[in-house]
Order: sequence, then structure tokens, then C-alpha cells
Amino acid sequence: MQNIKIILDSIVENYKTILKDNLIGIYIHGSLAMDCFNPDISDIDFLVVVKENINANDKRKLVDILLELSKDGPGKGLEMSVLLEKVVKNFKHPTPYILHYSNAYKATYEANHSYLCEDGEDPDLAAHITITRARGICIYGSSIEDIFSPVPRKDYLKSIYFDIANSREEIIKLPMYTILNLSRVLYYLKEDVICSKKRGWTMGML
Repeated sequence: MQNIKIILDSIVENYKTILKDNLIGIYIHGSLAMDCFNPDISDIDFLVVVKENINANDKRKLVDILLELSKDGPGKGLEMSVLLEKVVKNFKHPTPYILHYSNAYKATYEANHSYLCEDGEDPDLAAHITITRARGICIYGSSIEDIFSPVPRKDYLKSIYFDIANSREEIIKLPMYTILNLSRVLYYLKEDVICSKKRGWTMGML
């Protein structure tokens, strides 16, 4: 696997070239931001914030960069959502995105060069933005504090409940991931602390 810094530097330089002055910032969240990244089983999660919408050609260029980097990337690949500045500064739930990429869509992106997962709403983004505000890392552009408005607690709760809604079925297929995720949610409900799955498990065992 490529060095994580090389992957992140490549994302920044390529996205600056494609988006030019439209790019406001790129922000890491998830395990990499929370210091519990495992290259074998983790993904690189990040949000991209732009001033205005992007044409289909440039959206596809952003995706193609990730497809190329995923060839020698972490075990679970990369996950990205592109959000408009006006959306993250005036939060709503579920949160609109203008482009999304993850391993779940990788095969479709590879098979159909005209395909784009675009212009939808994602309930998970409330959790992603909350974690970005609490523990995120800005790797390019404006500071997190200047760009992301707070997510209301009720919307964060809706988001994490949505994420664990299928735990009864998922625990059979992905026992470790599901148990760690449930531990993190339980710790937040008990202590109001946003933490990694690893930290949630550790505190849950005390």
C-alpha cells in the first residue's frame, strides 16, 4: 500500500488542479483523524467543500483520481462526499451532497464511465460532519471552524441510529466492526463523548 501521506498529497494536488478557485477545503474524518487507522481494514474518509456545483466532467475527474489511488490504497478504499459551502454553513438533515464515492460504488464507477452518484441526500453526513468538527483534520483550505456549522444533537442521534439500524443482521457478517460501532454509540449516549470505535470499546469495557 502507498504511504498515506502520498495518497493525501495526491488528492490535494489533483483536486486543486481540477476545482481551482471553487475548492474551499478538504477535511479528513473517521479512523485516520481519530488515530486508530488500520491500513488493512480501514478506509480514508474525507469531505470536500466547494463554493458552487461542479459540472459532470469535473465530477468524473474527481472520481477517477480515487479509482486510481484505490489500486494501491487501504483495505476498505476511500470514501468521499463533496458538499456545497452553503449546505455545511447552514446545516440540514439529511444532508445534501453533490458527489459521493466509496467502495460500495467502485465497481459501478469502473464499469460505467458516465455514472455519477450525485445530487442526493445522506443521513450519515450528520455524523461525518460532527466528527469532522470534533476530531477532523483540514489537509487543505479554510479551517474547520470557519466552514462547518454545528450539527444539532438530535440530528447527530438520527444519523448514528441510522448507521446501526441493521446491526442485528450485520453482526453476523461483520461482528468486530458492528460491536465496535455499537460500543461507540453507547458511549456517546452515556457520556456525550464523540470517539473512535476503538475508544468506545475500551471505555465500554471499564
